[in-house]
Amino acid sequence: MLIKKSFAWFITSIVLTFFFIPLVAEELDLYSIKSNASVSSLRFSQNAQKEVLEKLIIRLTNPNLTNAKNIINNYFPDPSRYIKQFQPDVNGQGSIVIMDGESVQKVLLDAGESLWGIDRPPIMVFIAIESGLGEREIVVSDSGFNSFSSSINLDKNQPIKNNILSIAEERGLQIIFPDMNYRDQEVLNFSDVWAGFLDNMLDVSNNYGASNILTAKIRQDEIREHEWKFYFGKDVISFRSSMDEAIHRVANLMSERYMYSGEIPPNEIFINFGLVDSIVDLGEIHLIFKSLSMVESYTINEINQDNIFLNITYNGPRSDLELSLNKIDNITPNSDLIRNRKTFNKKQDILNFNIN
Repeated sequence: MLIKKSFAWFITSIVLTFFFIPLVAEELDLYSIKSNASVSSLRFSQNAQKEVLEKLIIRLTNPNLTNAKNIINNYFPDPSRYIKQFQPDVNGQGSIVIMDGESVQKVLLDAGESLWGIDRPPIMVFIAIESGLGEREIVVSDSGFNSFSSSINLDKNQPIKNNILSIAEERGLQIIFPDMNYRDQEVLNFSDVWAGFLDNMLDVSNNYGASNILTAKIRQDEIREHEWKFYFGKDVISFRSSMDEAIHRVANLMSERYMYSGEIPPNEIFINFGLVDSIVDLGEIHLIFKSLSMVESYTINEINQDNIFLNITYNGPRSDLELSLNKIDNITPNSDLIRNRKTFNKKQDILNFNIN
């Protein structure tokens, strides 16, 4: 108990010194843009600079709701200010441009635009193709292999996969194709995807750290439109569309859910961590919230024995925050702890976890 109390006093001293800890999202590939322009053009051509800025704004907003070109003309008179660095694309023609994403987002928010930040849960994609003459397969990852028909070459569906990945990159989506290795094959086969057996697809998706699933049934005689299902949280969205339209539709659905604006204040919730008995555990808690981009900041509100109460400000749905925390390996939900507490004359829900 003495150790617990000493730790509590130590943490309290930290709280008094660093009571409010802002969380700044690290730069991800979200701010890395592929451009067809040469390095020289990016250095001297404002049109080339506007092009890469437009691509970033499309990633950060919903094109159905905004016009990137108009935004640039109205709020970005000097697009070069928002380019950090660029270099030739070693994998192809053109350049790779690293944008100042944080500054671009600030301008967009000040302009009253709604944004979709770096909170982009991965999407597992299962595409079942029936090519006729008994040839059936699932589109697999680059490291995967074909196990459905020895007469079908793995490269046959490479254009389908590359097209999906290209559009996903344009919109900033994290797309995962299954390897269909032996572990995957024990759980999932072509018929499961074709029939829409969600449980089996979820089992495989969990191995890749994805909870959202996009499926397609492609028949040889259906060139333009295909059957799609998007399992998005608790929602199941069924539609028919071309491949390009399907990926854009999924991106728009996700952006609508995760978008926020400067006019909408972030949500708040208390989170209680139990079994906290060392400074290492406090460090783990900080790293957890630093890794969640939907979390704007946290304040240590109270320390009691081996429990730490934190006040969290975050963007997006509460269910998404809870789902993200439930996926973290070094904490576990604890339903035995207090479910709510009274603050400012009102009860507020609490999420409860133990440090492993």
